[in-house]
Amino acid sequence: MNAQKYCIPSPLLHSPIRSTRLASMVGVLVLLGASWGCGTSDTNSPAHEDVTNQDVASDAQDPPPPLLAASQIEKIETLVGPNSSAMIVAVVDGNRSQIYSFGELDSGEKPDGQTLFELGDTTKSFSALLLADAVLAGELTLEQPVQELLPDFEIPTRNGLEISVEHLATEHSGLPSVDRNYQPYDPANPYVDYELAMLKSFLADHELESDPGTNYSNGYISYALLGYALEEATNTDYATLIKTRILEPLGMSASVIDVREADASRLAQGHANGGRPMPNWDFGIFAPSSGLVSNGEDMLRYLKAHLGQLDTPLYPAMQLTHQAFAEGRNEGYLYGLGWEIMSFGDHGFLSREGRSGGYASYIGMYADGSRGVVILSNIASSVSMVGMVSLFRSVDEDIPGEDVSQEDESDADDADTIPDVEESEELLSDWTITQFERAIEERTHPAILVAVVDGERSQFYSFGTLDSGEAPDGQTLFELGFITKTFTGLLLADAIETGEVTLEQPVQELLPDFEIPTRNGLEITLEHLATHRSGLPDRPSNLHPTNISNPYADYNVAQLKSFLAGYILPRDPGALFEHSNVGYAVLGYALGERANSDYATLLEARIFEPLGMVGTLADVNDADPTLLANGHSPVNRAVVNWEFSVLAPIGAVVSNGDDMMRYLKANMGLLDTPLSPAIELAKQPRPPESMGVGLGWTKGWSDSGYYFGYSGLTSGHASYIGFMADGSRGVVVLTNISSPVGSLGMRALTD
Repeated sequence: MNAQKYCIPSPLLHSPIRSTRLASMVGVLVLLGASWGCGTSDTNSPAHEDVTNQDVASDAQDPPPPLLAASQIEKIETLVGPNSSAMIVAVVDGNRSQIYSFGELDSGEKPDGQTLFELGDTTKSFSALLLADAVLAGELTLEQPVQELLPDFEIPTRNGLEISVEHLATEHSGLPSVDRNYQPYDPANPYVDYELAMLKSFLADHELESDPGTNYSNGYISYALLGYALEEATNTDYATLIKTRILEPLGMSASVIDVREADASRLAQGHANGGRPMPNWDFGIFAPSSGLVSNGEDMLRYLKAHLGQLDTPLYPAMQLTHQAFAEGRNEGYLYGLGWEIMSFGDHGFLSREGRSGGYASYIGMYADGSRGVVILSNIASSVSMVGMVSLFRSVDEDIPGEDVSQEDESDADDADTIPDVEESEELLSDWTITQFERAIEERTHPAILVAVVDGERSQFYSFGTLDSGEAPDGQTLFELGFITKTFTGLLLADAIETGEVTLEQPVQELLPDFEIPTRNGLEITLEHLATHRSGLPDRPSNLHPTNISNPYADYNVAQLKSFLAGYILPRDPGALFEHSNVGYAVLGYALGERANSDYATLLEARIFEPLGMVGTLADVNDADPTLLANGHSPVNRAVVNWEFSVLAPIGAVVSNGDDMMRYLKANMGLLDTPLSPAIELAKQPRPPESMGVGLGWTKGWSDSGYYFGYSGLTSGHASYIGFMADGSRGVVVLTNISSPVGSLGMRALTD
């Protein structure tokens, strides 16, 4: 299938695996490269079990290919070896996911997505996410000395340099992995009786062997300190933090921070490397380093969240953890917050590996969000090679230090390899075009329109067909969903530029007939609403739709007023990021009231008309039905269009490729418009040091640099917009199915 396109002329992350055996791993991957992506797999084979495939339409006639090729499965089986008992491999590729099962539990049953395993050091990625979330919430900073947060500790220094929070999270504090003077009472459960007083005594006497920030050392002690620092900064114990800020928001209902709280009937028996059964480890004060227990289903959600496939307020914090902050111990490696990052070929990767007395784990992903894997095993033997075999689709043939035979090279021509991008007139590489074509061929998306701007050139790519049988084009209308919030944020920025409002202005002043909740004498400001720090929830508790297929249609101003009048803020305004659709609904309504207008009219007059977005609307009922793409549910069933009523500022905008190309160019600074000052204001992160949320935009990092982006989803459409912070490249992706396109958008953006 060839992409249809028409042209419109227009005047560091790296990869995973902390292992000294990288060369041998690469050798394995080179041998696999010839067949990955083109092999098939019998999903009923006793060697593995396809437990989930959540994202494939139930009425598809031809099943899509498995996410692990037969050659990968065969190699994993050889790596599992005779001493291993059971292993789960969870794979996400694009918007498809599968869980594979290998081996047997001690009960004789196969492990499945609900089987629990200790994660070991993979826990550090969760603790680092807690840190990033707290940083974005303004509760502490990465540069903050640990001594400030823990005044009753004696934190060692060297050459006048203090250990910072960042040093702990990147495991560059200069502290050793463990207290070398400690002799565990029970070597089979070594951390159970190590107490806080022992840690304080060790730190008081310890002399750093290197300056903070200079050298890597596996950080059991560092992450124990990080856990205590987070407790002090948030006035909440670590177990409650991990539960309320990470596990519950991500829907990881089976995961616990203490193995004693795990469902014993689901917990896999752990084994030493030689196969001997091992007791579970009680990590005590080292829980922030290695204490988590989880299963395949929960870890699949965690992986999808990091890949940008879950609508979660934690995503800006996840993006912060993915940034490189320190040099690695090996050439080509870097460290983020809880992640090891490196590049291989043309791609960046992130990973984390963990082990305990009887378990091993691995999580790895492409930095562009296109693919990721989780490995869980109940034997204390490294699973990093299994992780790499599962993660990589293919391997570049030209690998330093490796010889590839002519036979291997010829076979690789037919594989699902990632070719070098050559100079051409195309703004998407052949490989990226193939990924969009695969989404159509595998029936995960009926129709996709992609708009690309690169420098002075711009181009549309059209994939698939609409219900009419025609291909989508620049006039085809799609619901934008939450991308509407970027328009609402721009309305606010424009009102600030014209002097109508200020960021610090209390919302109550703009809505005197509302009862806007306060806490501790603090009022909610316009900035709090726009940056999701108001303390208001995601959804109003009095939203009870009469038609669940069109849930916002009958929610009105009176109901919004009633909800706000009775709502008690759980925290001070400005204290914490929490995604809030209610906040954006209030923001849009308040801006309309200040301008003596309504939200739809305000959008038309202040954004659509100045930008020449002649086909864009704030109400789907006003759309030309001959141009509006029929929406579909994730299983490809026809659905009704959503009407947003008073909640219009969160997701009501309907637009097309032509108009979104103009909107993209305006935000990239390529369109001469009086809105330019407001556009720049909207992109500024708030607070400035947060790196996260602007007025409607989120800022992130990819292997190509900083970028701004946002995704949208309704019952029948999905969208993505992203552009590099330097204005060099941008993309818009629109589709008529409720299946996220963020990962496809990131591929196109970083192509």
